[in-house]
Amino acid sequence: MNPHASHLTGIKSEQYHLSTSPLSKNVAKYIRPIPVIVSIFCLVGYGFSRETRVAEGTGCCAESLRVNSNIEGCDSGAVAPASPCGAWGSVCVITAEEIEASTAQHLGDVLKYYCGAHVLEYGMLGQPAATGFRGATGQQVLIMIDGRAVNDPQFGGYDLNFISLDMVERVEVVKGCATLYGRSGALGGIVNITTRRVSSERPYTKLRYEKGNFGLRRSAVHFGKRFWKRCHLTIVFDERGTDGFRVKDDYDGQNILGRIDYEPTSAARVTSTIGRYKGHVGRSGSDSYPAIHWRQEDERIDGDVTLHTGRSGWSLENSLFFSDIRTQGVGDSMYSYESEVYGGQVKASFRVHRNGTIRLGSHIQRIQSESPAQGEHTVHESSLQATAELRPCRRFHLLLSGQCDGHSEYSARVSPGLTCGTEIPGVGLVRLSASTGYRFPALHEIFWDDGEPKIEPEQGTSFDLSLSRRRNHYEVRGSFFANDVSDRILWKEDSERVWMPFNVDTRSTGFELSVQKDLFRHVIFGSTFTYLDAENRGTGRVLARNPETLATAWLQLSRAFIRDQMEWKVRIETEYTGRQYADFEEKVLMKKYALLHARMACRIQDLSLYVTFRNLTDKTYQSRAGYPMPGRTISFGGGWELWD
Repeated sequence: MNPHASHLTGIKSEQYHLSTSPLSKNVAKYIRPIPVIVSIFCLVGYGFSRETRVAEGTGCCAESLRVNSNIEGCDSGAVAPASPCGAWGSVCVITAEEIEASTAQHLGDVLKYYCGAHVLEYGMLGQPAATGFRGATGQQVLIMIDGRAVNDPQFGGYDLNFISLDMVERVEVVKGCATLYGRSGALGGIVNITTRRVSSERPYTKLRYEKGNFGLRRSAVHFGKRFWKRCHLTIVFDERGTDGFRVKDDYDGQNILGRIDYEPTSAARVTSTIGRYKGHVGRSGSDSYPAIHWRQEDERIDGDVTLHTGRSGWSLENSLFFSDIRTQGVGDSMYSYESEVYGGQVKASFRVHRNGTIRLGSHIQRIQSESPAQGEHTVHESSLQATAELRPCRRFHLLLSGQCDGHSEYSARVSPGLTCGTEIPGVGLVRLSASTGYRFPALHEIFWDDGEPKIEPEQGTSFDLSLSRRRNHYEVRGSFFANDVSDRILWKEDSERVWMPFNVDTRSTGFELSVQKDLFRHVIFGSTFTYLDAENRGTGRVLARNPETLATAWLQLSRAFIRDQMEWKVRIETEYTGRQYADFEEKVLMKKYALLHARMACRIQDLSLYVTFRNLTDKTYQSRAGYPMPGRTISFGGGWELWD
């Protein structure tokens, strides 16, 4: 197991080999063609259509049980295709404006303040960062970009440094076991990221630069232009780096994203995106196990082409995608690997009577991986999803869901789900959700050591009772949740080593509260609070690195002058992390800590200047034991928007 790649696995650090039964291979053999058949059926249905309109894209709303699409500027009478998050009711939505106003360095900081996420960081900017919800590990949270899963097939997680905040237009988050339209792997939740799209008729350019202590540097360029009245081109380039504050803790990374949106007719839209990330990072290791000679180079290329079509009463979305993921351990090739992913997916929605909607989806993909430690391996994954949304009466919603996941190394797995909600006048929306799901092991878990213990897919069960209320000046969301995950490993002892399973039969219960309110005309307040009781039911011990309490709060003041040509904005953020243990035996208790951040910004027409303070109290803390975080950091930056 790669000790330097544990950021992708969350809590887990060792996994094992799976022996495949003939039954598993036969079932996977017959389920693989099914998504292709569904895709052909949907395409034929579109071919016979004469009347076409495109569905409206309103995004996911925290008070809506309806599934909304991400398609922009379309007819509201059409049925929206299945959003990765919308089908699961209570969704947290974070906009680009909220991200820009915060002190966030990476996506984890954003999720922490708006969704109450627990973020494990291994150092300052560039060092691995993984997010979890409600006791889930980084492997169990599915990260999606524009509706397509991007979790690393080798280790199962996703380093939050791989996506630049300058490329994010909107983030949608749903917690708990939500595998529908996210495929297997979403036992802890789904984070769907929508990339930026410049839709201005005039050519648009934005330049940004930031400089701070510890050698922190950031620069970004946004460019957008319309061609032939129906085609929009968006390009975003971002470069980040730091000298670090520990030995061999430096980082240098570049992101580039290109996106083309083309509308050949008013009935359809073609979207094509391609992104490339390349990073070099020094890995110091932990205080107990330093690795001062270790360096890592990461490179990732993702691309996809998507066709959106629809009319009043139904819609269709087809896409093809690929990924090329490479990690090179400089100085030790044992921890190097390369993965290639190719696949496609289809989503269809259509109305049944006036109070019902049916949504279907499928995906199929091929993963090929090669590494010095494991050799070459190829696996196939596929899934079928279906939901039925019903409105028996005006204020009551019922959502029935089902998903079947297939894997070439396992038998097929079926995951049902149920969500019901009702609107209580004067109170808000009340929802009750119950769902199950599976997470197939990552490649390093399956093929790490031939002939050793067999790993079964993780099975998760989630229950959620939530209440949300939104008005013009405030929004409140509260949830009581209970999650169970069974991670079955057949393990044994020998003279050389003992296989120690992690997260076997875990139980997590607790409650969450989120508030956002306009206190005065120019003052906004937001806060989140999470209480978590998580334990391993086999040992009765707590889950390591999962705080019992998490709390965040932020206060934002803004004021415009001179006919809105000048604007001041001040934001203060605070976070508190309560009791947590660094080990599974409850012997190493980590320090509680509270942090204070601030940001002051001034905009004068198209020019903006800002200063950001992180950890103002210069508090010594660690979000993960053995990996100290930097003290007070200050950075200055500015941006300039141009329209030609």
